[in-house]
Amino acid sequence: MRIALISPLDQWTGVSKYSYHLFKALRNCGADVSLYYQARKVHPAVKNDTHLKNFDQGNFCQELMSFDIVHFQISNSEFHHFENHLLPKIKAVQAKKVATLHEEVTGMFNLKCFDCWKAIGFDKILETLTTQASIFSGFRDRLRDVAELWIRNVDGLVFHSHYLLRSMHRLTFKKRTRVIYHIGYFENEDATNRTNNKSIIFVPGYVAPTKTIVHLLDGLSSIKRNYNFKLLINSPLPGNERHMMDLKRKIERTGLSKNIIMVGFQSEQDFVETFFRASIVVIPRRVTFGEVSGAMVHALCAGRPVVAPKAGSYPEYVEGHGLLCDMNTLSAWEKAVRYLIENEDQRKRLGEKAKKFALEKLWPHRIAKEHLEFYELILHK
Repeated sequence: MRIALISPLDQWTGVSKYSYHLFKALRNCGADVSLYYQARKVHPAVKNDTHLKNFDQGNFCQELMSFDIVHFQISNSEFHHFENHLLPKIKAVQAKKVATLHEEVTGMFNLKCFDCWKAIGFDKILETLTTQASIFSGFRDRLRDVAELWIRNVDGLVFHSHYLLRSMHRLTFKKRTRVIYHIGYFENEDATNRTNNKSIIFVPGYVAPTKTIVHLLDGLSSIKRNYNFKLLINSPLPGNERHMMDLKRKIERTGLSKNIIMVGFQSEQDFVETFFRASIVVIPRRVTFGEVSGAMVHALCAGRPVVAPKAGSYPEYVEGHGLLCDMNTLSAWEKAVRYLIENEDQRKRLGEKAKKFALEKLWPHRIAKEHLEFYELILHK
């Protein structure tokens, strides 16, 4: 069985981290697998692997003729958008087509949409509409592409949680489907047992209006009176200068300037290392569409307790070895962080359980085997 993985773009390495780790795990299981990517530049660590191929769409179909399985990764992201244009080009390819849906691709059109708009800010939406009137028609077209091209024209669908499978059931009930958990990231195992004298809270990922970090600062300002902690946060995405100014003003008003370290945009190595520096990892969200956060996976694999939303796919990964909070109850996030700072023994216990969960459920060899079993089912159904 020959397998071709199609990788989305990645802003750090050029090749999707998820796709690359799945590729390596499949190779370690003895699978005949190649990874195709579109980026013009890739990280030196992956550049010299002859099984990684930068495809030219002109001869892409011809190359895929020799494969049995072609596997795509689908999400509502500009890094995945180019894949929407590939499926019509490979309809003539006899290979079975599999897609992993990383989130609810039609999520923006359900009732949760209101929470998302409220979190972003109606003034910002109005500003966008007046400057870019076609935003909704363009986004609707993209979602229609995802629903029609991927769900209707693939032979099998993979989901990273049972929540996602249930939420997409109406569109996928005639398809072969399989829940396979997100592959674990175990790059720095020697650092797993590193301890910290101070409480270091890491809020990974760029700061955005749909995340609770700005509002969480009010709660943390009361905690700092009794506890010495450091809060590590990334910066807003480029172009969100307004949100950056709001964040800085909030930090000054809450008196947390000495407690907060703005780590900015980190290299992949530094990003991974930060999880091992932290004693608590917070995944703040005001809106979720069932995504399985890569940052959450990093935290679990590092053996760190996670504070995450009690919504979407998060409970499936965090319940029992982390703390879950109602997305719209800001006091719940404050109480969860305070509890983990105050209870070092409980923090360590939850971290150990998180590591155990990652080793049992997210171990790369297990994830690769489950993919191979699903590929076989699709080939011989």
